Amino acid sequence: MSRWSGGILGLMMLGLSCTQPPVQEKYQKSRDKVVDVQDKVVEIRTGDVLVGNNNLLYVLGDYLIVVEYNWTAIDKIVHLFDRFTYKPVLSTVNKGQGPGEIANPGVLIMNERKGCFYFPDNARMKLYTYVLDSLLADPGYKPAVKCSFPEDRVPSDVVYVSDTLCIGGTVVPIGTNDFKTAVGCWNMQTGKVRLMPYEHPEIKKKRADCIVSTEHGIYVDVYSRDDLLTICDLDGNLKYNVYGPEWRHGEWNDVYRHIDGVFCGDKIVTAYSGKHRQEKDGFTASLLLVFDLEGNYLKTLDVGRPVVRLCYDDRNQRLLLSMNDEMQFGYLPLDELLR
Repeated sequence: MSRWSGGILGLMMLGLSCTQPPVQEKYQKSRDKVVDVQDKVVEIRTGDVLVGNNNLLYVLGDYLIVVEYNWTAIDKIVHLFDRFTYKPVLSTVNKGQGPGEIANPGVLIMNERKGCFYFPDNARMKLYTYVLDSLLADPGYKPAVKCSFPEDRVPSDVVYVSDTLCIGGTVVPIGTNDFKTAVGCWNMQTGKVRLMPYEHPEIKKKRADCIVSTEHGIYVDVYSRDDLLTICDLDGNLKYNVYGPEWRHGEWNDVYRHIDGVFCGDKIVTAYSGKHRQEKDGFTASLLLVFDLEGNYLKTLDVGRPVVRLCYDDRNQRLLLSMNDEMQFGYLPLDELLR
């Protein structure tokens, strides 16, 4: 072969390599870049406000919102704290069957632009609107009904996109007394839910939380029983399947994997358990796995405490932690840790 023909062949091969599609199936055999951050966790004290261990954290406007899902708790199930000082501001929303009460609380949907949150009542199958300024000003505030949702679709882990559209997780009944989780687009005017097209072919009994970033145009299925993250665009097209060292091809088991996840700027952070559900604090995680937006593993943050839920505060660049621990709430400063 002449030097010229060899050069042409090399250029052809280079052109082919430049047009190859990205690898969608990513297998990570180890995740061993562990950083000890136990001494960096700062406690958040709630003062006289008592909150049970079954809770979720949200940020909206100038407030940290804690929603209590423990039915043995006191009457008020929504607690507002100052987002910067964490001083208690207001405890509100009664549990129950009466007007303005929530019988079976779902996962809140934040609307930052309008300064309100939407609260699903899974018993009434309705979504209620709580305007933050009105809630703070009026002790007798009663929410308006935003919409109803269909009986065969219960929205969960949903992110607000517009007045008509939300994207996120939904619970789909299958068979008798069973369900699976799926990702869908929910039209809040019509009540219709359109399920996303991609489902992993090896997962027979899906249990996953959905995290959504409209900024980056992707969502991630964070699997609780499989060492798997599925990253899709907002039309439901697969971008990447990210398999961890304990991937078992969808084989159902009682070991928890990723119990929660959040977007932190241009990073994906998941709380990884690896514990059997019958273990003490089985549904908790002390390891936080950090990935880029393409699912490439970057590092592991060891917080050394049993974390249950995560929430990202973008204003303060803090990862908020709800824990089953003597330190019930805390935060991890992320300004340097995610670089």
